[in-house]
Amino acid sequence: MRKTVSAVVSALNEEKTIAGVIEPLLSSEYIDEVIVVNDGSTDSTPEICRSFGDRIIFLDYRDNRGMGFAMSQGVAHAAGDIVAFFDADLVGLNDALIGRIIKPLMEDTGLQGVLGHPESTGRTGPRARLIQGISHRTLGRVTGQRAYYRKDLLPHLDNMAQVNRGAVVYLNSKLTNVAIVPMPDLKIVFKAEKVGARAALVDYVKEGAEFLRGYALTWKK
Repeated sequence: MRKTVSAVVSALNEEKTIAGVIEPLLSSEYIDEVIVVNDGSTDSTPEICRSFGDRIIFLDYRDNRGMGFAMSQGVAHAAGDIVAFFDADLVGLNDALIGRIIKPLMEDTGLQGVLGHPESTGRTGPRARLIQGISHRTLGRVTGQRAYYRKDLLPHLDNMAQVNRGAVVYLNSKLTNVAIVPMPDLKIVFKAEKVGARAALVDYVKEGAEFLRGYALTWKK
């Protein structure tokens, strides 16, 4: 029997890109339901999500609780055997890329999860391959594009909700048998493009602190 898949999209002020993420998920052959979690957006993100009507499950939270909370709520409301997470600020998402993180779990490979790392194919040569290799081993571990079996996520929802963006680090420590796969030419809109360089720098510092909280949580018994 085919495993069913729930896609979870956590969104905070992503009015420029959210529709371009939801649409390919809805049309994907791999996805059975799409859950969008509004994590306290103050722009038109909620209105854009509501425009999809009952084609999506829309969880609308007025207060910002953090990515870990949004991810945990998506899992709690999911019906699929597999839960796949996607960032709301992606450009270029398509069915082939969606399949890259779904198919290994459908094929009973023994993996606990799959992490999808955006990768540029515009540059070639030794230097480009070196950069891609380093990026694969570092940024690939904190990517928002990832899929797991729902049953494996359920014991971790409370802890995920505590650590905001550190949830990805926490999951890395708990579900270790994972594959990192390239997602060619998938673009993530950089924070500086959305909020400016100064605000982005502040946000990156906060994100680093949240990653450390995620690590710290894994040390607790």
